Amino acid sequence: MYVLLIFSAAFMSFISDQPISSDCKCKEIKLYGRVQFVEHFEDFKIKFVDNFPDIKVKFVDYNPSKCGE
Repeated sequence: MYVLLIFSAAFMSFISDQPISSDCKCKEIKLYGRVQFVEHFEDFKIKFVDNFPDIKVKFVDYNPSKCGE
C-alpha cells in the first residue's frame, strides 16, 4: 500500500508541468511583451488575486524587457 502511494506521488511530480519556466515562458509562450485580453480562444486563463500570485504583472509604457512586463 505504501509503495503504491510513494510511486504515485513520484509519478505525479515527474509528469506535472512547471507553470512558468526559468526563461519566462509558459507552454513555450513568452510571458512578456504585448498582451491582448480576449474572452474566447485564449492562450491562458488569468485570475487576479491579492495574495500569493504565480507571477507579478506590471503594465509599462515602454518596451518590456523583464518577465511579467
